[in-house]
Amino acid sequence: TLQWLTEPDLAFAEIARVLRPNAWFYFSTFGPDTLSELRAAWAGIDRCTHVNRFIDMHDLGEALSRHGFAEPVLDVEHFTLAYADLRALMTDLKAIGAHNMTAGRPRGLTGRRRFASLAAAYEEYRRDGRLPATYEVIFGRARCGQRQRSEVPREVRIPVSSVRRRP
Repeated sequence: TLQWLTEPDLAFAEIARVLRPNAWFYFSTFGPDTLSELRAAWAGIDRCTHVNRFIDMHDLGEALSRHGFAEPVLDVEHFTLAYADLRALMTDLKAIGAHNMTAGRPRGLTGRRRFASLAAAYEEYRRDGRLPATYEVIFGRARCGQRQRSEVPREVRIPVSSVRRRP
């Protein structure tokens, strides 16, 4: 779910809270170069954001450190999928549950004319008869840091004599 976040801090704080000290946290998410061709094609049509913005690998590493994770290791790989046409790409994106979550997204449906304009703009990227869709995938791992004793009480004792009946 990291790819849907604009700020990873709340997620990393909660992950750090629930992991045992020294446990490993492994994750993968999309990076900012994901769907760059689609983003560029839309940019030629209007100024709305049609493709989600994804967090940079360096920002993820800094967020891990802020939340006490140790030994963070992050790596990036680019994968390019090829499609016969734009509709096939959009069908694939819909099938994986991807949808635009950005604040500047258009609120209406994409009409036939706008979709045709997008398809024409995307054609600039066609290579060997196929349309590319690039995914920047960030793979990460980090060790959960040691918690202070005061953060995680091991035992709470309440003497029976302090328990009273309600009046």
